[in-house]
Amino acid sequence: MKSYIIFVFTFFTISSSCFTQWLHYDKAKDPNDSNLVIGFARSIVVLKNGDTFYASGMGLFKLSNGLWEKCLPDSLHSFFSITNILKDSKDNIWIACTEGVMYYDTKLKKVTQSFNGRAWAIDSTQPPVDLSYNSVKCIAIDSSDGLWLSGFSNATDLAHFKDGIWTKHPIFTKEEFYNYWPIGEGGSACLEVAKDGCLWYSSYTHLVRFDPKTNIRTGWDTLKIDNKIVTFIYQGRIHIAHDGKIWLNAQTDYILTFSPKDSIWNVFDRKDIPNVRPQDAVNTIFAQSVTEDSKRNIWMTVAPDYLLKYDITIKKWKRLQLPDGKNANQGVKTFILYGLAVDSKDRVWVGTLGEGVFVYTGDATDIKETNEIEGDIYAHTWIFSVVPNPVTKRSSVQLFADPGLRSSFHVGLYSMQGIEVRDLTSVAQIDWTTGHGTVDLISSNLSSGMYLFRVSNGADNYVSLVTVIQ
Repeated sequence: MKSYIIFVFTFFTISSSCFTQWLHYDKAKDPNDSNLVIGFARSIVVLKNGDTFYASGMGLFKLSNGLWEKCLPDSLHSFFSITNILKDSKDNIWIACTEGVMYYDTKLKKVTQSFNGRAWAIDSTQPPVDLSYNSVKCIAIDSSDGLWLSGFSNATDLAHFKDGIWTKHPIFTKEEFYNYWPIGEGGSACLEVAKDGCLWYSSYTHLVRFDPKTNIRTGWDTLKIDNKIVTFIYQGRIHIAHDGKIWLNAQTDYILTFSPKDSIWNVFDRKDIPNVRPQDAVNTIFAQSVTEDSKRNIWMTVAPDYLLKYDITIKKWKRLQLPDGKNANQGVKTFILYGLAVDSKDRVWVGTLGEGVFVYTGDATDIKETNEIEGDIYAHTWIFSVVPNPVTKRSSVQLFADPGLRSSFHVGLYSMQGIEVRDLTSVAQIDWTTGHGTVDLISSNLSSGMYLFRVSNGADNYVSLVTVIQ
């Protein structure tokens, strides 16, 4: 029996609706694709002509008259998962996935090139060592439309593809590999190319700049700024802004900017950012995505369910809460994933973990600016992550439960009708000084289907995560 924990929150009720200043697209052109378009919204790109493409973990889709239309043949959907998509200057799309990379021509509406892990492997003469061999962790496109890639088969190298030729750029010796780890092994794979051609990426404990012209690599693992000691052990996605500044987060407390031209770092402390909840402390501040609007303001997705905007004119942070999903009354939250884009009208497109795509159409002045922590906005329970994902027989679920409500703590697996099928309270490992803990979820003796993994601190205070067991 295989068990897959999928971050899906409205897996079977599909609609297209409009909230105040929000549009919601979660409906497929082909009803058979309904379940594919609502989950794992990993990447969104908006072309020059306004066409919007969305990569879920289960395929590539184009928005057509308010409906998501499948772009790739069914033969591909059955065995691969997309990790990221990027557009080039021709408005065609590179697709990074578990089976390699593909080049999708948006005018011809088909894949015209595809490559697997052997093309960029450290040693292409050796057979694949495991199922991850072809998988791509991150890609980036430079100013000449060259593709840069980090995958599992080239862990110590970066690969570059241009004019039909793959070139390898070593970035680690084998000895360094075990100290630094490859790109993205810290949990938030990221690779970006600056205007000067230098590549910026996150490794396990470092922020690294690599110049492919000179093969010079510069890494940062610790910063001391005033009285702050900042490490890069927890990093989010890197973003290179229009003015050349590097945006990222570090540890769990800071958002950083770095200006390469004068080597100046700027630190934003978490306490300066509005409404950051204490139960988010184990997460990075913006591990998902970062982008800019036409006024060069910075937008960030923040786990688990809101956006931050940094207004560069007034130099203030603003917070924007994602709308509730259709199953909010059942304790199912709308979680943000990696998809984030701003179109030519400054509308903000946001991907979610089970609600498809939301689009914010409001003005920046409508966004809450306060730095005050409101009275009862904190969830008393929370589900952070499932590791590994997907899982075969067992999953470790990381969660938070309010220590003050320990006496009413309960965790269990429920049917979609709300009937408990397995009480997991006794196997929960909770540190009641912090409220953080884990639960091992084992799929044995469970029928295939959908369940609700639920953590509660009292009957009216719980959060649920849809769990698919196959």
